[in-house]
Amino acid sequence: MNSKIVIKYFGSIRDNLGISEEYLEIRDGWKVADAIDILNQKHKELVSRSKDFLVALNKEYTDKSAILKNGDEIAIFPMVSGG
Repeated sequence: MNSKIVIKYFGSIRDNLGISEEYLEIRDGWKVADAIDILNQKHKELVSRSKDFLVALNKEYTDKSAILKNGDEIAIFPMVSGG
């Protein structure tokens, strides 16, 4: 069974892609890493930045091994540094 999740982009990533959100169909058992792989194929702009962004799943920071389910929200935003 296929499920749908929402991807939200923030900051310079949103600006570079020209969109703030999109929906992605996923399969049962997919992990955050699987969704990121699909997004990297779809948006070549993400590939060069994939080491430089943070990922949150349902508003909590996560690693890419988290399992996705229907209705989940992935947020992708650039790392920030300050001093």
